[in-house]
Amino acid sequence: MKKWLFCCLLSPLSVFACDFSAGKFQKITESEFSAELQLAKNGSFALTRESWMPGQHPFRESHTWRGKWECSKNKLTLHYAGQIVEGYWAEESLSGAGLAQTAKSLHFSAQNTQDGLFDGTSFWPEAINRRFAAIQTKPQPGQKS
Repeated sequence: MKKWLFCCLLSPLSVFACDFSAGKFQKITESEFSAELQLAKNGSFALTRESWMPGQHPFRESHTWRGKWECSKNKLTLHYAGQIVEGYWAEESLSGAGLAQTAKSLHFSAQNTQDGLFDGTSFWPEAINRRFAAIQTKPQPGQKS
């Protein structure tokens, strides 16, 4: 009985031993594609990818993968569909998204998986994506608002 209780008490702690918090993380995209990774406090996750033809967002196709996650400090491990992927919470440049700054993201380098969902992908916290979206909607110099 004591072993079972000890085991059950420690399992949820793996989610709380992280350098980052559970929540929504999104890939920064500019066009007919989106990807959102939701890490729940209970150790489950959902990755939702959507795609659509230009001007056809209401008719987008959506697919969601679900699994379990765990972490140790800055390392995130995802378990889904018989696959395991690892990512890291680390400082990363936002210059590729047109922002002259760095911020923390969940970054996944090349993975040995069948679906390639996480190969070379970075997922940014919602706050970073809101800043990116605000910059994209601002009129550029010389443009009419």
